Amino acid sequence: MHMHASISMAELLDGLRRGSLDRRLTDVLIDRTVQQARQYIQWLIWHRGYHIGPTGLSVDDLAYDLVAELVSELDGEMLGRLRHALTELTDAADAPYDSESAFVAVVNRTVRCNIARLFMDLNPVQARLLRALRRYVQSRASMQRIDSVGGFWYARAGDARLERPPVPLDTLRAGTVAAGANGNPVRSVLDACLAYLDGQDRWRLAVLEHDVIDLTMARLKMDHAASGGSHTVESVESGDDGIAYAALTAAVEDARDWVAARYVRTGKLSGEEADAMLDAILHYVDDLRRQDVLGHVSYLRQTMPGLTQQRYRESYRNMYEYILRSIFTSARQRLQ
Repeated sequence: MHMHASISMAELLDGLRRGSLDRRLTDVLIDRTVQQARQYIQWLIWHRGYHIGPTGLSVDDLAYDLVAELVSELDGEMLGRLRHALTELTDAADAPYDSESAFVAVVNRTVRCNIARLFMDLNPVQARLLRALRRYVQSRASMQRIDSVGGFWYARAGDARLERPPVPLDTLRAGTVAAGANGNPVRSVLDACLAYLDGQDRWRLAVLEHDVIDLTMARLKMDHAASGGSHTVESVESGDDGIAYAALTAAVEDARDWVAARYVRTGKLSGEEADAMLDAILHYVDDLRRQDVLGHVSYLRQTMPGLTQQRYRESYRNMYEYILRSIFTSARQRLQ
C-alpha cells in the first residue's frame, strides 16, 4: 500500500476500466473503496443519526462488510462488480461523470442500500414503516422518489426545486406537529411534510426519506405514551425489554442444533468453535440489554483467546454474522 500511495484515483479507475490492474494495484483500489465506505458511514452516523452499537459492529467492520460484494469478482474478473457498476452509472448519466465522482457515487449508494437492509434486520418496526412508505409512493403517479448520493427524496410529481436548500428536520418537525393522523402513520407524515413544503418558497419541495421515518417513529412513540403504554417502540425493539431478552437467549439455545447440522457436521467449524460463537453471542446479548456493546471480534476473543482481526475476517466473520442475524430473526418471530 505504501509503494502505491501516490497513485491517483483517476489512474486506478482508468486501469480498472482497461483491465490492466495487477494484484497489488487491485488491493490498493479495494483499500480505497473501504476507506470511502468508512467515510460515508461516519457521515451517516454524524448527519443521519445512525447508531451502530446495537449491531455489534465497529465502523471498520461495517465498511468491509457493506462493500464486500462490490469488490468481489464477477465472472472471474477481479473487481468486476465495481467496474460494471461504474460503467453502468457513467453510461446512464444525463451529464458526464468524471471517474472519481462516479466511484464515490457507486460506493456511497452501495453502503446506503446495504446498511438499510442491516438496520431493517435489527429494527423491524422501522423496516415495516420503510416498506410502507416506499410502496405508498411507488403506487401513486402523483409522487416521485428521487435518488441522490445523500439518500432518497420524496416529492410530488413535477419540479421538486432541488436547486433550493433542503428543509432542516427541526423546521419540518415544527411545521407538521399539528397535522392529524390519516390512516397509515408513515403516509400521514409524508403527506403532512409535502403539504408544509407546498406552502413555502424557501426550501426544496422534497423531503428526505430518513426524515419521514424519523418523524413517524417520534409520532408513534408520542401516541404510545399518550395511550398509557409502559414501553416505547424503541425499548422493545432494541432488546431492553425482559421479554425480548428472553426471546433472544432462547433463540441462541435453539440455534445450537442447526448450527451443528450446518457447520459442524459439514466440517466448516469444529464443535468447540461453534460453541465459542454461540457463547460469544450470549455475551453480546447480555451487553445489548445494558446498551454497552463491543465489536464482534471482542466477544469472540472472550471465547476464542488469541483470535486476531485477520483470522476473524478470513475464517469466521461470514458464518458468525449469519448466525447472529438468524438468531435475531428467530427472536422476532417469537415476539410476533
